[in-house]
Amino acid sequence: MSYGALFTGLAGQIIIDDTNPVYSVVYSGTYNDVGNTGVATINFPSPINSQAWPLVMFKPDGAHMVRNFKILGSPGAWTGFSYFLYSDAGFSNVVRSGVWKVAAIWLPATGDWGLRVRDSYSRIVFDSNREPISLVAGGQSWLDGGRNPSYLGQWTTQTFIRSWVKGNYFVINPYSGGYAEWDMASGFLDGGSNTASNFCMFLMKAGVGQPGISADGCHYPLIIVK
Repeated sequence: MSYGALFTGLAGQIIIDDTNPVYSVVYSGTYNDVGNTGVATINFPSPINSQAWPLVMFKPDGAHMVRNFKILGSPGAWTGFSYFLYSDAGFSNVVRSGVWKVAAIWLPATGDWGLRVRDSYSRIVFDSNREPISLVAGGQSWLDGGRNPSYLGQWTTQTFIRSWVKGNYFVINPYSGGYAEWDMASGFLDGGSNTASNFCMFLMKAGVGQPGISADGCHYPLIIVK
């Protein structure tokens, strides 16, 4: 860069500059169980005024999967999110609740003093009055955690795993859709964020004996944050 703001870490990594916005926490709260088939909705206290899709982070209290996650609202007025929780007899240390937080970029100015960095479009890319999220770990390579060609006698399932850094949140946005014809869920099979050793991505497809997916072909990112 030839001009602007640039803050780097001890390893030379860019922390703040005037072209890459910092995700800042806007709201946080708790989520709870509404049953295996019930869709729950969390409404933000007021819409998030950002043109970019916000990131939602989950920190489960115990073993469960978060399925069918959806961001609600539209650019400039994100109003909340919906989800439902899943667990079955194969899970250990099940607690179907947890905490969440949501972060966004290009937010309106807040506070009367501090440091603000803007980009060439006058959007705020950093505001010292807001709490930034901190990346702990991440990656896109997965290990094969097993396949069940006749789950409940009507599904084919696959589980992929990655090592987990205990006590943190995972960003759920990458798992908000599906994997082609597969239904996707994410979370923990044994314990929650503070106790589990592995994070799991769980895929279900209607029909017995459906063709599988290799771990090499699965590239959904796991993003772990404080």
